[in-house]
Amino acid sequence: MAMPIVDGRLPLEGRLYRTPYLVLPRLAIEAMPVEWQRRLEALLVEADDTGLVTPEYYVLNADPGCTSTQPNDSEDPTSWPREFYIQSQDPWANYRHGDVKALNPEFKGAA
Repeated sequence: MAMPIVDGRLPLEGRLYRTPYLVLPRLAIEAMPVEWQRRLEALLVEADDTGLVTPEYYVLNADPGCTSTQPNDSEDPTSWPREFYIQSQDPWANYRHGDVKALNPEFKGAA
């Protein structure tokens, strides 16, 4: 199925430029207004209802100091990583006790 073109662009072309995934930490989702969370849940249910099934993934924080990688080809800077090394815990993964305002001071808070 072809993606619909809107205003000469694909709907998520700007947001997902050159990346195969969109990761939303649970901590960030739960910091959003409840109505926004309900809309997101409705979209996820709609995707489930289409029969869309995706694999589970491990997500590593790419911030400096969190994860380092070993590329497949050390001579090619665009080479996909072969190995990942976790250097420190990802604070966004702490959805039970995390603090969005501390992690993202620009966050305006749930409206």
